Amino acid sequence: SRWFALTALASIAALATVIGLLLNNFLSERMLAQEASLTQEFVNSLLMIETPLVRFTADPASRREGQAPESFEHLTRIPDVLRTNLYDREQKLIWSSDPSMIGRTFDRNPELERALAGEVVAEREEHEHEGEGKAEHQALPGRNDMFVEIYVPVRESAGGAVLGAIEFYKRPQALSRALEQLRMYIALGAVIGGALLYMALFGLVRRADLTIREQQR
Repeated sequence: SRWFALTALASIAALATVIGLLLNNFLSERMLAQEASLTQEFVNSLLMIETPLVRFTADPASRREGQAPESFEHLTRIPDVLRTNLYDREQKLIWSSDPSMIGRTFDRNPELERALAGEVVAEREEHEHEGEGKAEHQALPGRNDMFVEIYVPVRESAGGAVLGAIEFYKRPQALSRALEQLRMYIALGAVIGGALLYMALFGLVRRADLTIREQQR
């Protein structure tokens, strides 16, 4: 009984922890993907209406003339957005809600490369200390908070060639609260489920042990 009590406790605790972590990661990724999908739908609907935005991304001449479309203002008004960046095919930042960033290029960015290949990408990040993390994260407001990077391809038409990518830095309050509640419920469920399983198994083994002892007497 003593051997089983220790072994079962360690095994069930480890199993509950692993299952809880896997479930938390899976559901978190699904919720991030949903956030990215909603952002993509907004961008696609905007691109269908605001053709100057597509032309600005595709035509360097329009940038030299300083004809930044007014539609860019819509990108900055998406709820919970910290910063919006627009990259061309060469990964050059051609427009940003932070004007000091315009015209810069940064080190290799795998998420941006995937977006330029036509994929919608969502990554959860934590604000780093000054001098750490990606160079494009500098001067983001609300340091030490969780934020989400979302990359949406800019296409010349529905299903057409990718002209560039829009990068959103978002601090989705609703998503953050949902993730916190999710972690709490998963942890609570793992503890309760593990405790019930442990008590049931230990009760069976203890009863069997007492029965054997009685038979031996």
